[in-house]
Amino acid sequence: MRRTWIAVSLAAAVMMIAALPARARGGGGGGGSTINLVIPGAASTTAGASSPSFGQQVTFSESTTATAYPWVDTKCSQNGQVVFEQFAGFFASYSGSQMFTLGPTQLWSGGAANCTASLISYDRNGSPKALATTSFSVSG
Repeated sequence: MRRTWIAVSLAAAVMMIAALPARARGGGGGGGSTINLVIPGAASTTAGASSPSFGQQVTFSESTTATAYPWVDTKCSQNGQVVFEQFAGFFASYSGSQMFTLGPTQLWSGGAANCTASLISYDRNGSPKALATTSFSVSG
């Protein structure tokens, strides 16, 4: 009886220790991860948020079990050239803003743009891994 209890306890401890590195890395599959555009103060349609305008602020709602420290990388392009990029952490201890102001920038003085926001995690080596993405258009 005692040997069985010891064997079960050891097996449970080994399984817990084996699971820790994968969770700490923030890697894993991104299965189940989601990211959605949120336009503060805008009325949502049945299809989701409406399109933001140049100069407007947006943020994102996200969900993931792949990492405790997800980041959002938002890029906007005009005619294939990146005119805006911003990163923000989407975890409780992140002290920066999670709002993204869509222009103006040095390269984006106006006009429409196509944007992609990626929910990402970083592995031990600092390499990013996309967990989920969403695309949206910005009207000029």
